[in-house]
Amino acid sequence: MTFSLAIGIAFYQDAAGLKRLLDSLEPIDNLITSIYAIDGRFIGPDFGSAEDPDLSNVADFNNNKLKMISCAAAEWQKRQRYLEECYNDKPDFLLIPDTDEYLVVDSIQDFERNLLNIKQQMLDNPNFIYHNVYDVYFIDKSESIINTKPRIWFRPYQMKYINSLSFCNKQYVAYHTGPNGQMYAMGLIKGISIVHNKNLRSKEHEVKNMEYRRRLANYVSPSVIP
Repeated sequence: MTFSLAIGIAFYQDAAGLKRLLDSLEPIDNLITSIYAIDGRFIGPDFGSAEDPDLSNVADFNNNKLKMISCAAAEWQKRQRYLEECYNDKPDFLLIPDTDEYLVVDSIQDFERNLLNIKQQMLDNPNFIYHNVYDVYFIDKSESIINTKPRIWFRPYQMKYINSLSFCNKQYVAYHTGPNGQMYAMGLIKGISIVHNKNLRSKEHEVKNMEYRRRLANYVSPSVIP
């Protein structure tokens, strides 16, 4: 048995971060089928300018699995855009990193075994109410914190974002669902870690990002920002 793994990225004006992230995926490249990079201005609240000239040449990134998709929209709509790609391609799993993050592979064998076990469990129990969301280790270099975040989704083509940046199954009321309807993680996928490190970003970029996050918090609960 095998599985397919897609990568979903929503970003803007961060070519250096995108390159670092893509380079960090190399150890699991043989498991990856598609990379959906959703590039465009984050709208409402405003962040950045209307142009993004440094990403005009996709060939610069030297990855034939990369699909660059232009989408200037609200953050939840940008993230929904990579789910729409999953609706068409139907990968078994979706890994969701941002461009101020990169992947560290601790054990390819553990990572692959964890995903295969999830897929086998569902094949063995076809009447199981599908659960989609799983945690990975998350290391924040800026704040020296290690925790977990729900960044691997099983059967992402069953999922959707809603306008609060919450996410849920499109059809089923799954187990492990919070009071706002958002699905939270059922278990921890071992073998990889996502590292958050903003050292490639300029001070100007970080000022804009902090302002964007401040405005976002005015109408989105911070607890549901992925």
